[in-house]
Amino acid sequence: MSWTRWLLLGDLGQHLQLQEHEARFGKLAAAQSARTRSQSLRIDVLEREVLDLETAVAALVGLMRSKGVATDTEIASAIANATQAAERNHAAAERDRQAALNEAAKARAATKLATMRRRPRRH
Repeated sequence: MSWTRWLLLGDLGQHLQLQEHEARFGKLAAAQSARTRSQSLRIDVLEREVLDLETAVAALVGLMRSKGVATDTEIASAIANATQAAERNHAAAERDRQAALNEAAKARAATKLATMRRRPRRH
């Protein structure tokens, strides 16, 4: 449709098309800006949560040391074991997520193939 407007209206049609493009780019820029602000806020919240957790762990480790509940070696070992378990769980969750994405892609491809097979062929 835009090329017909350009042919029929000449410069005016081209000007209208440029205005449409500018409006579309403006909307895209606004959407990107909103996404960036949202992500920035989420990062701020997560950074605060990490700081809170680090503070809590430091307080608990200090309390355990002062009361003689655990040695530095035991605390380090417990933290290392918990970290390894969390990393394994994260890796397993990522594998599951990737497998689900692959299955969804296969299902979409199968649906598309079935649709194409149902269409009559043109000769």
